Amino acid sequence: MNAAAKIEEARLAALLRYDVLDTPAEAAFDDITDLVAQLFEVPIAVVTLLDETRQWFKSCIGLDDSETARDVAFCDHTIRSDDVLVVLDATQDPRFRDNPFVVGDAHIRFYAGAPLITKEGYRLGALCAIDTEPRQAFDDKSRKALQRMATMVVHALDQRAELMLRRRAAQELATKEHTLELAEKMARLGHWRFDFSTQRSVWSSEAYSIHGVHPSQYDPNVTMPGVLYAPEDQPRLAAAFTRGLVTKEPFEFEGEVVRPDGVRRRVITRGAPEFDENGEIVALIGVIQDVTESRAMTEALRASEARYRLVAENANDLILVYDVHGTITFAAPSSAQILGYEPEEMVGRTTQSFLHPDDVAPTLLHYQSLLKPGGEELRPRVTMRARRKDGREIWLEAAPYVVRDENGRVLRFHDSARDVTVRKRYEAELQEARAQAEYAAGVKSDFLANMSHELRTPLTSIIGFSRLLEFAPELSSSSKSAVDRIAAASRALNTLVNDVLDLAKLEGGKVELDPQQFEVDPFLTETVELLRPQISAKGLELRLEIEPSKIGVLYGDTSRLRQVLLNMLSNAVKFTETGGVVVRSRVKPLNGPFACWELEVEDTGIGIRPEELARLFDRFVQADASVTRRFGGTGLGLAISRQLIDLMGGSIEVDSEPGRGSRFMINVRLPIHVEAGEAVPTAHRLKILVAEDGAANRAVIARLLEAMGHDFDMVADGASAIEAARSERYDVILMDVAMPDVDGLTATREILHTPGASSGAPIVPMSSCVGAEDRAEYAAAGMMGLIPKPITLGALADVLAVVPHGDF
Repeated sequence: MNAAAKIEEARLAALLRYDVLDTPAEAAFDDITDLVAQLFEVPIAVVTLLDETRQWFKSCIGLDDSETARDVAFCDHTIRSDDVLVVLDATQDPRFRDNPFVVGDAHIRFYAGAPLITKEGYRLGALCAIDTEPRQAFDDKSRKALQRMATMVVHALDQRAELMLRRRAAQELATKEHTLELAEKMARLGHWRFDFSTQRSVWSSEAYSIHGVHPSQYDPNVTMPGVLYAPEDQPRLAAAFTRGLVTKEPFEFEGEVVRPDGVRRRVITRGAPEFDENGEIVALIGVIQDVTESRAMTEALRASEARYRLVAENANDLILVYDVHGTITFAAPSSAQILGYEPEEMVGRTTQSFLHPDDVAPTLLHYQSLLKPGGEELRPRVTMRARRKDGREIWLEAAPYVVRDENGRVLRFHDSARDVTVRKRYEAELQEARAQAEYAAGVKSDFLANMSHELRTPLTSIIGFSRLLEFAPELSSSSKSAVDRIAAASRALNTLVNDVLDLAKLEGGKVELDPQQFEVDPFLTETVELLRPQISAKGLELRLEIEPSKIGVLYGDTSRLRQVLLNMLSNAVKFTETGGVVVRSRVKPLNGPFACWELEVEDTGIGIRPEELARLFDRFVQADASVTRRFGGTGLGLAISRQLIDLMGGSIEVDSEPGRGSRFMINVRLPIHVEAGEAVPTAHRLKILVAEDGAANRAVIARLLEAMGHDFDMVADGASAIEAARSERYDVILMDVAMPDVDGLTATREILHTPGASSGAPIVPMSSCVGAEDRAEYAAAGMMGLIPKPITLGALADVLAVVPHGDF
């Protein structure tokens, strides 16, 4: 770059520093151009500034334009020297005679321009006097006057720049003060200063706010600030200030401010002396910060850490913290008791290094499932085998929890595990005992079945031949009496055999209901009529009272219902000598496609003492020994009836008084039979997946769900249930727990933890194992509720009624 280019670059930089280009008109400059026009009697007067490519008019009289190109500007020649440029007749000047402002409409003839020279010597533009007529002369006096006025323009530019600088500084100061005020407010941090020469204090707005006062209501120069502190802190505050003055060193004080409204705030005040050039203290300056919340959080964290450490150091469970790779970062002291390793021996090692080799893979698979979004919400417990330091194998039950950041990224695991070796041993023993009990029950059931078969074979002959002999005409009266006794005894023995076999089946869970449609009134009439000969033989009255109902056809196991009703009637007839028996029937509609059938059998017999009612439905029990001797029987009938009605989801109650008879009340809920094509009124029509390997159970569930008006699909094993749940959307899944190959618990975990159409559907277990530990195991797998086996209508209806609400 040559010298001329460097000068021009510096000139342009100086012009830009004034920040005046393209700004609005200003009086200081307009007054000068007006003075030039009057003084020199010219129609055109301008203040021009030249940048790289143009001539811009800061003030202009007589021209409509606000700028022109620099290469045709007279002023471009003016700024080439410090002297005033005078052109008396532009048409005669070879530099300008072809200029468009000369030959064009502007018709410029006379021009006088004084350069605008800064104190640094930069020529920024010109102050110009212009006429459309040529002149004969422009004397030295006029030149000097124009030059002095050009100097006035430069002064105006300098004053304007100074004013702009001050305004900018004021704005920056205001911005800084505002930013400082915001920062103090966000940090709950105020500042203050006490001047020793004036004996006055200055507080920031946040300092007032921290003390709970307003500048219009409180003056720290009138009322000592110390009175705003708690009484016990005031001497300490004064001592801290005094110590700072004496030692000339920074000081700090923490205490409590008591605001006028009584609220206490914890604050920290930090201060330091301010010195003059002689090292004398002239002021105290400092800050005050409200640390109430941070102190409370610190105390809460300290208390939490203390509680956590107390728990960790005294817990019997193994408490671990480890990263996503299983590397342990914390182990509680209980590790020594459970695994035989001190905490420092475990930190840095992986959790899988302590597991039994056969349990590493399934345990890692389970923990990986928790890493999926939402997987930690289930927090199911998981059991695994671990190896102690001494080589002994133990069982652990862990409850891991996933800690995530605000973006859902997994940070670490918090895990607690307890030694369940003893429980596992008990479970194994219980399982073995259960297997033995089931085996014994099966042996007993088989024995009873074989025995009943062996008994029925001769009984068939005895009953058949005694029946034939009863009608033989050649028998004498004594022989006839003997035959009657044989026939009665054989029938009683046959009843006993049937009762014992029924009881064995019920206790073994081998009785399955066989629901079918039936008309209530004809069924009841036919059943009661079977007992009429016995009733008539005793001279008793039999009355059947049927309450009219629009519901005529129900769905239930008629053979078992008839068995219960006949047992009730037989007992009523057996224990009644005078009066009679009344049978009452009511069918009442329920919500959905169900009805409640209420049956009452009331007699005028001997009644039952209150102390005997509690054990009336126990096996092999009658009211007392005298009843057995007088009326006979085994006491199995009522026990069998109660279990059958329980199986149907119903109930039996009794109301009795000695000498005044008994009233047995049967209440059972049954589906209303719906013909094909009929609409079924149901509150919630559901789509249900049923997983059940028993064909008979599937048939029963299918009939019940059809009657209830639900849509359903049936599968016979766990693998099929997983596939169906993955492809179809179901409102609820009914899952048999004990299925071959893939059992219900495994299928449930797979459905819940694998994305699919029904991964969020509630899964209800169906099982004959209904103990507290069984229910806990089902819940741990992610199941909800329970449908006990044998499946009853009541239990099924109760579960499905809450499915739309998820209220298990």
